[in-house]
Amino acid sequence: MFEKTVADLITKYGSQYIQDLNASDLNIGVFSGDVTLKDLKLRSDALDNFNLPVDVQKGYIKKLVLKVPWRSLSTKPVVLEIEDLFMLVKPKNYRGFYNEQALREAEEQAKQKALDNFEATRKAREEAEQLLEGNKVKKTGGFVASLIETIVNNIQINVQNIHVRFEVTDVVEQPFTIGLTWDSMKVVSTDPAGNEMFVKAGTEVSYKLLDLKGFSVYMNTEQTTRTDQMAHEEWIAMMKQGISNAPVPGNDAPMLHDYILEPLHLRVNLQMLSMNIIDPSRPRYQASINLPAVGMQ
Repeated sequence: MFEKTVADLITKYGSQYIQDLNASDLNIGVFSGDVTLKDLKLRSDALDNFNLPVDVQKGYIKKLVLKVPWRSLSTKPVVLEIEDLFMLVKPKNYRGFYNEQALREAEEQAKQKALDNFEATRKAREEAEQLLEGNKVKKTGGFVASLIETIVNNIQINVQNIHVRFEVTDVVEQPFTIGLTWDSMKVVSTDPAGNEMFVKAGTEVSYKLLDLKGFSVYMNTEQTTRTDQMAHEEWIAMMKQGISNAPVPGNDAPMLHDYILEPLHLRVNLQMLSMNIIDPSRPRYQASINLPAVGMQ
């Protein structure tokens, strides 16, 4: 079944980010079209695919929901919902140690992971085509490729409560903390005017809206608390409490953070040219940013 192929792909990709991902529970959820996973821990190398110079010291997701409308994939979007995404990160090669051998091994691992991902995607596509052929599904015009394009173009992402924290406590004279927070993040497909819509395959240009509410950046220079030494439940409570501590008119309660960028509502409209089109005169990506007001310190 096509569901089995998708479940295998999700397990493979998901296990790169999530510790001890339960393949059995995931398979059952995928077949039903509604995957719900709770109290997930992120791997320490969860950010390696993004080539960031940090490791995840602590990472937690309260709830992850994946909704797959199997009977109407060509007309309805796949929806990914995440509640409470918290990360405490630390720099790679901590304390300034330089290990050339370790760096080479990390580069080789990244290359191998990219090859494995490519091979998994290719294999899944071949298996899907064989399944469709076995079920005598008409595949005119590259049915599988068209279906995959439609799914990817219309994936909706909704994330509530995001807090990423970077602590420097024992290698400098004055400890400090840098953090990013969001109240919510939403990614949807739109028409050129920014109205949400379902995008059909074969579209030359697709449009996405990235809607960030309560986005902020802070730097606390009087940092004394080492959250890496907190108990798990205490750390989760602290991370959630620290999200978007926006100033409220008439409220004299002190803020938890010293903001570099105060909480704001950020909307990014992204225009993307199809990968099937090769035209040097046309940009692959274009973006416009809507910023109502920015408070910086």
